[in-house]
Amino acid sequence: MARTGGRSGGGLTEDGSGGAARGPGAAPHRGRHIRPAHPSVEAVAVAPAAFRDVGHGEFEEVLDACAEACERIAAADPAFVGRHAEVDGIVASVVIGTVPGDAVLTAMRRLAQVDASARRYGERGRGSGRGRPGVSGGPDTPS
Repeated sequence: MARTGGRSGGGLTEDGSGGAARGPGAAPHRGRHIRPAHPSVEAVAVAPAAFRDVGHGEFEEVLDACAEACERIAAADPAFVGRHAEVDGIVASVVIGTVPGDAVLTAMRRLAQVDASARRYGERGRGSGRGRPGVSGGPDTPS
């Protein structure tokens, strides 16, 4: 497992070269303990190119903020799993935290997006998502 450097940079990348990798999941400055072969490393590394390909390369500017939010969530996971001493309990808590837990996190993100949109755009944003759940102004947003 390659240990990437601290927030100031350096450390090893997937190929062990110490060069900068793209994306927050593979970026040396994130300081993560992740096997280079983990499937999410490649998924995060190719994401910026996908954003650029569809004309939204500026999304890359918010990836560090997204990574920080994910790190805070990930720090809570071991606390949940650690409540169990027996292997069966640990395995069950990992499954629960992953499958329904991911669905809950996605729903909570959507709710936070609705709130953030309403706070940022106020009445200007209302009505644009009418009839679309999870969109500011949609049926789950009070009028």
